[in-house]
Amino acid sequence: MSKKQRPKPIVYVKVGNHLVPIPRFLRLFHQQWAEGEEVILDVLLQRSMASHNHYFAALHEGFLNLAEEYAQEFDSEEHLRHWCLCKEGFCTSTKWVMNTAEDARQLRKALKEADAATIVGVEGNVATVYHPLSQSMKAMGKDAFEESKKAVLARVASMANTTVTELKKNAGRAA
Repeated sequence: MSKKQRPKPIVYVKVGNHLVPIPRFLRLFHQQWAEGEEVILDVLLQRSMASHNHYFAALHEGFLNLAEEYAQEFDSEEHLRHWCLCKEGFCTSTKWVMNTAEDARQLRKALKEADAATIVGVEGNVATVYHPLSQSMKAMGKDAFEESKKAVLARVASMANTTVTELKKNAGRAA
């Protein structure tokens, strides 16, 4: 396998003392690995689709019930989720060092005009653009998803003047 290529996941079944790719992955297996090549396997814990769906239902419930002070800040559940992910540290950031503090504020203004959901902090002459991590099943494993889900729902619950338990309970009724 080329060093620049990232191997695609392959599903195996245990047969005796061997792991054998299931038939639909056999071609990919042969494309990725050469005869005699050593391969380190890592277990990928699948997250529950029920947990995934319940998270988004609870997020929806929180979005609909945001306190007045927050209600006008977010134009969509997605915007709210991205903001919460960034505030909870599930993000990457890019710093832009500008000549002046005014230049940094102008950059923030331009980025926000292009996309209101863009999250930009300004401190002095530095503008920091925050990019939320993807919570897709492919991008975020089970443990990281559960951790981010817990943090986001806690923040949303506080912004809706309720508890995570209530959000989840009401989401369960709506689902």
